[in-house]
Amino acid sequence: MTTSSTSETTRSLTRSEYVSTLPPWRRLLAMVNRRPVYDIEQETEQLRIESLESEKRLLENKKQLRESEKRLKLLQEGNARIARFEQELFSSSNQAPFTGDSSPTSPTNWHAHRKASRRAEQSAGAGPCGYERSPASLP
Repeated sequence: MTTSSTSETTRSLTRSEYVSTLPPWRRLLAMVNRRPVYDIEQETEQLRIESLESEKRLLENKKQLRESEKRLKLLQEGNARIARFEQELFSSSNQAPFTGDSSPTSPTNWHAHRKASRRAEQSAGAGPCGYERSPASLP
């Protein structure tokens, strides 16, 4: 007989497909012994499982949304701080903006200007702090 193949097919077939493979007298018995409550219970269980999975996905999405909102808030705060810093930096800056010229106030030429002023002070007889050198310290 084909009992082993029938038991294997019950695992992969739905109930209606399984019933259609039975001989006519077994089909009649299956219809008489049909348990619609069992089918409803199975469908209800499947719906409950799907509902739980969708609730779980919803909670995960809400968590991701909260994390994204936190990151957005931190980025906005950081941008506001940077804007305040830039505003304070550029509004209270005494130096002229860099124009690429060799003016002594340009940030890139400050060191060269400082060296030149020190050389001028030393050649004029003043010390590095602006005080005149004593004749004993001169070479």
